[in-house]
Amino acid sequence: MPAATPQQIDAMEVLLKSGPLVIGEDHELAYARSAIQELIARKAVSFLSIETPIGPLGLVRSDGQLRKEKVSAYFGAISGHHNTITTRDLVDSAIAQTIPVYCHDVPLKTSPLNRLADPEKPGDLDVYRNQAKAHLPNSMRNLPMRDSTAAKQFVQRNEYSANYLKTKLGAGVRVLFNLIVLAGADHLDGEKCGGNERTLQARLGVANERAFTFC
Repeated sequence: MPAATPQQIDAMEVLLKSGPLVIGEDHELAYARSAIQELIARKAVSFLSIETPIGPLGLVRSDGQLRKEKVSAYFGAISGHHNTITTRDLVDSAIAQTIPVYCHDVPLKTSPLNRLADPEKPGDLDVYRNQAKAHLPNSMRNLPMRDSTAAKQFVQRNEYSANYLKTKLGAGVRVLFNLIVLAGADHLDGEKCGGNERTLQARLGVANERAFTFC
């Protein structure tokens, strides 16, 4: 599916009034992010979750929401995708509308976020790793070591994301009004995930009718 049409934007706006949407993207293209920015401009979004590493406790609130004053520190410690609308752009658009922003992806074991995990324990690499490991599903034995490893584990990462979001937003994440969850397109593809029950939307308990892919 290429760029969202005006009709699709209208349909998503209506759907958001009664629950969440899961949106898949090609990380190198702006189609999905542009659609989300339009929905934000329409004030149709109340919560946004993005596919970047979960935030360490030093940068997020108890419910996992990125702290507004820590956004720059967070993005200074992660790598982004080449896109005309960057992840930071999307987050800034949300924060400008006072929309809570969450991150839901598994971090690398060697993530630079380690050094930001606990201001009182600088250099203690186990702090963030232990926080992150708490959400590992049975299908993942440990945090991935590098991006190339994580890229092959997108099905397991679906479970990880669901574990994290359900912990932070509650089991009602599947019915949370005006929530958008953004992820790579493969995470939403039943064929690539080896079954529809293994997709991100299925793990979250969100109906396929609420899943859109733009790439």
